[in-house]
Amino acid sequence: YMGVEHSIQMLDKTQVKFILVVAGIYTFFGAYGYFKERITQAKYGGMGFSFPNTLVFAECISNIITALITARLSGQSHRSSTPQKSFMLLGTSYVFAMIASTQALKCVSFPVQTLAKSCKAVPIMLFDFFLGREHYPLVKWLAVASIVGGVCVFSLGAEETQSRDSQWFGLGLVFVSLCCDGVTGSTQTKLKNTYKPSSFEYMLFMNLYACVCLTGMLFVSGEAFTFPELLAHPQAILDIVAYAVCASLGQIFIFIGLTSYGPVRLALITTTRKFFTLLISFVLFSHPITPLVVVGVSMVFVGIYLENTCDSHHQTGDAKADKKVN
Repeated sequence: YMGVEHSIQMLDKTQVKFILVVAGIYTFFGAYGYFKERITQAKYGGMGFSFPNTLVFAECISNIITALITARLSGQSHRSSTPQKSFMLLGTSYVFAMIASTQALKCVSFPVQTLAKSCKAVPIMLFDFFLGREHYPLVKWLAVASIVGGVCVFSLGAEETQSRDSQWFGLGLVFVSLCCDGVTGSTQTKLKNTYKPSSFEYMLFMNLYACVCLTGMLFVSGEAFTFPELLAHPQAILDIVAYAVCASLGQIFIFIGLTSYGPVRLALITTTRKFFTLLISFVLFSHPITPLVVVGVSMVFVGIYLENTCDSHHQTGDAKADKKVN
């Protein structure tokens, strides 16, 4: 009886933790998406969205502060055995991915950009295909085709204010962002297998080097000189701070979910989170829902489901193979 009662208590704790992780990811990334769209659409004293580098810089600073506080509370050391040049590469690819993604919002709406960012596997699979490094099953190609096709259908159905040329340029920027994400992901995998850095190390050093890159870009783009104009609008500062804090807190729940439940289950959570973010965008910012929009969204999420299922089977097969070898 005591054993059964203990199992029930443990089950309850596990379920509560899972609910808290899901709620944290949904809440903070939902708010993150809201503030991002609000900032890129707002006219602060007639000043339109002309500070993408500043927005990314604020997010990186918030991530650094969050990483340092987390390390302090958990007693982790600030030193790392991972070569700093590896973190430098990570920070560079990471920051260019964020800048390209944020710049894309000048050309496409937030829902289009959010869906297009779901095509993370596209550049990786294309590079592997042309370099002959890895062969993918047909289901994986069908999943990617469904995602890409869904984004195109959604873009056609969404009533965009920008011209078609501008929209294609925006989608091109999203593709650049995805390519940079691919570099970041592959570098993280190599580091994980070789040096095994902690999530704190990733969050701190990636964002430190990202800030170094951004400091130069703020001056090159001229945003460093126009920033005082932005300071004249307190609402803009509040929105940017809220945006950055939500991003950092969301990352904490992502790391907890990754270490507690693994990448496959986390992928399911983050996929449904994107649907929740889109729903918030459509409701709060009054985007029209046309039949093509519904078809496009459905195709994207079917593709994501197929991709996650394929990855899940692949990881299960690898685990069984490892057990047989051992």
